Amino acid sequence: MRNNTLILLILFCGFIHAQKQAYNTINGDCFQTIQLGCNEPYANIVLKFNDNSLQQIIEPVDLNLATYYSRAAFSDTAGNLVFASNGWRLVNSTGEVLAPKLWLDSMPHPDDSYDSTMLLVTMGPLFLDDPGNAEKAYLLYGQYKRLLNGNNQLVRTDVVFTYAYLDIPTQSLISKNNIILTDTTISGDMQACRHANGRDWWVVKPGRRENEFYLGLLDPSGINMHPIEITELTNRFQNSTFSQFSYDGSKYFHFTGPVTRTMFVYDFDRCNGSLSNPITISMTDSLMGGDLNAFALSPDGTKIYIRKLNYTPLFPQIEGLLQYDLITENYTFLASYSGAPNAAPNGKSILISTSYLDESNAIIHSIGEIENPNEAGLACNLVAQKYPLANNPTYVMPGKDNFHQRFE
Repeated sequence: MRNNTLILLILFCGFIHAQKQAYNTINGDCFQTIQLGCNEPYANIVLKFNDNSLQQIIEPVDLNLATYYSRAAFSDTAGNLVFASNGWRLVNSTGEVLAPKLWLDSMPHPDDSYDSTMLLVTMGPLFLDDPGNAEKAYLLYGQYKRLLNGNNQLVRTDVVFTYAYLDIPTQSLISKNNIILTDTTISGDMQACRHANGRDWWVVKPGRRENEFYLGLLDPSGINMHPIEITELTNRFQNSTFSQFSYDGSKYFHFTGPVTRTMFVYDFDRCNGSLSNPITISMTDSLMGGDLNAFALSPDGTKIYIRKLNYTPLFPQIEGLLQYDLITENYTFLASYSGAPNAAPNGKSILISTSYLDESNAIIHSIGEIENPNEAGLACNLVAQKYPLANNPTYVMPGKDNFHQRFE
């Protein structure tokens, strides 16, 4: 009995530490050059969380990092920011550039990115603590090219999947471009979930087709990945996917993005890493083809908050935020303006960026918050403009600032 109690205590402490390592998130409309950092007032923002709420907004901060599309942050077990990255550049908490280019020398900067210090990636890099060494961390990142799929569409695909290895106490880079996969996968969108043993990580990365995934296990020996096929689904090409684990790790949500606009919900086994029993939800009646519809899950996994950009017959507003209830299959239109919804790393709320014109035509920047995201419809209580900002928040796409698994 004493041994079992000790094991539970160790797992609980590991959970708390992993949670705090996601407690700083980064944002901010940072336009920069190689020589110069972020120009104020369009500089970086650090959102610091505690167990219950957004504790502090720190701005402007010059982390030397463009965060318009993809971004990720990593903190130590005390909740202090250590590293940040957008998938192309890596910096530490002082803005020191540890790697101006994370990618292989043979991989050029993608031509469709207007800023050579950032990437147009729908779901960017991912930090994970090393299960075998509490002083080390991994940064997983893809390296993409635009390739034609079977439908003659140009699609961003990762032709290499790699990781950087980091030292936490010295906030330094040990190595980069350690190759995990050379198989072609969808750009970005790797998701992690803690193994049932409370120490290791499962990593899931979508392939080029809806029924194709790559499953990896990060343990003290490193990371290895292998392809898996979901035989119940058709072998259909996909593009710009968005995925997320439920907070308890029992479900994996996979959205096929702007082409087919289909949400797949899988059962996930944290012991063996299996995906099973897929449920298919078509969102074509509510989302416009071509939109990049980012989403975030409610903590209890019953609500999907998803951004829509254009007119649809069902919801004639130009732009806004929808809630989809998995239990009732009902949609609720929550706001006529919205950035991408981002789940707070403490699992308590969902954050929404809002910018609007006041009576004098001045642009007002703020962050709204869905305070009760488990509640259906308007009872979820979206408080717009809750946190005023000096800088422009850029929730164009969800950041990979939180690990998306909370086993409470």
